[in-house]
Amino acid sequence: MRDVIVIGAGPAGLGAALQAKQAGLDALVLEKERVGGRLNLARRVGNFPWPAGGWLSGAVIVQGLRCQARRSGVRIAHQECLQVARAGQHFIVRTAAAEYRCRAVVVATGVRPLPLAVPLAPAAAGSVHYRWNDIKVHRGMRTAVVGAGETAFDQACSLAEHGAAVTVLCRGGRPRAHAGLVSLARSLGVRLRLNRPVSRIETSGTRGVALVTPRGRTRADAVLVAIGGEPSLPALTASARRRLGRGLHIAGDAVAGRRRQAAIAFGDGVDKAMMAHAYLGGRGAC
Repeated sequence: MRDVIVIGAGPAGLGAALQAKQAGLDALVLEKERVGGRLNLARRVGNFPWPAGGWLSGAVIVQGLRCQARRSGVRIAHQECLQVARAGQHFIVRTAAAEYRCRAVVVATGVRPLPLAVPLAPAAAGSVHYRWNDIKVHRGMRTAVVGAGETAFDQACSLAEHGAAVTVLCRGGRPRAHAGLVSLARSLGVRLRLNRPVSRIETSGTRGVALVTPRGRTRADAVLVAIGGEPSLPALTASARRRLGRGLHIAGDAVAGRRRQAAIAFGDGVDKAMMAHAYLGGRGAC
């Protein structure tokens, strides 16, 4: 039995766990992959409150949050949450390895990348990626980034800094990333192609692929898709969903719409942990 279980160890989950510990709650964090989540992909984060100030990479911020969590006694179990249910006065959180009972749950599982829903040649599937650090970059490697937002341009900059020759394909007539990031991408040699909705991806030559658009083909050795994300939630039974806002709280990118920023997610995790504490009557560890 735990006071609260936090599902996900990204910025929102770590914010919730740190606040829960500060409130004297017995908290456990479940994380199926890397601590930090998609924040690990961020090349530069300039609006996260951190003593060093200035620009920091997402990986550096994650390292700092991990150290803070460790010093605070936050426990992280590397297990994937499969289901959250409600039984009597408690929640049941099920993983493949265990079943936990708790009095409150904070779900901070973030988002999963939206797939590029276009015809894809079977032989080209291995060239399509959704995280820049999944690509084995070599100097001069032709990489096409599909997307127009900040995630697309930030990852395009990371690829360019590692030696790739990057082309960003935007569906519309202008990028959705802020002007400073677009300017930085251009300074790193990233080429920008507007009004290039991808209709299909074919094989090209012995290794490469071709992204087909109404204005021609873009050939690449690898493709990075960054067209947005959708909430990545565990299965929530009907009995659990009826407790939304009353013991069950969803935090961070999973509910933030398009305002997906690490600082916002962290603060929302803190807020949801405070709500869980209030729901528990302001009591400390059980």
